[in-house]
Amino acid sequence: MADLRAETCEHMFASEVESAPVNGFPAGFPIIACTRDKRTGPGEVRPLRVVTGASALYVIAADTPGRAVRAGDRALVVFPAEP
Repeated sequence: MADLRAETCEHMFASEVESAPVNGFPAGFPIIACTRDKRTGPGEVRPLRVVTGASALYVIAADTPGRAVRAGDRALVVFPAEP
């Protein structure tokens, strides 16, 4: 999902941020889910790693083969993704 924004997602959810240092630097690990992309159809799940480095903030995003579907007021992640 190249463009993860509230305007392009039917419903968005974010996990609580798990934190653990990376090489001694503060880091957080949130997960963002979009239940349905309004332009392309299926939703997706995007795990992030955010690290505060010595001179910059690094945000690393990885797409997973999972997809997100709405389950009440939460996102349910389905693995593996169905075509």
